[in-house]
Amino acid sequence: MAKAWKLQRFYHTVINSSDIQRSVDFYVALGFEVLHDRRNLPWPPQMADLFGLEKAAGGGVLLIAPPEGDEAPTMLDIIQWREPLAKFPTPEEARTTVPRILALKVDDVKAAYEDLSARGFKFTPAGLFEPGGASMIVRSAHLYDPDGHIVELIELRPGARHSQDFKK
Repeated sequence: MAKAWKLQRFYHTVINSSDIQRSVDFYVALGFEVLHDRRNLPWPPQMADLFGLEKAAGGGVLLIAPPEGDEAPTMLDIIQWREPLAKFPTPEEARTTVPRILALKVDDVKAAYEDLSARGFKFTPAGLFEPGGASMIVRSAHLYDPDGHIVELIELRPGARHSQDFKK
């Protein structure tokens, strides 16, 4: 029997925030734009059921990154939960907690790393990673957002996808 539906594409990612304005400012500095500011709109009662929670309330800001060619845009939904409150690891706990990671493809990781470092953004201890050789990854760098999410900036060789083997 044929399947009656199909996956079309990845739509958006939700990033939980302890301070929505601080998070919006961070992601706008990376190149995202505010698409829809819903931080003050009340959530309907059925939101709790949608997420399998007893209660659900919060506010959000939907951000969009400019699309590349005919690709679908990348969207981030920054949510500051009021009920229940989201939990975030302390800086000490972050070193021993499984990270929450968001990867963003950029055209020049080295330039992004230098620019963001100069503006005081905090990167992981590895700094700028350049695997060299036949890797499809040219460079990557990992920085922390205001709530400890790791944002991976990744630069790929032209025509390469992360899941494919690099072909000479």
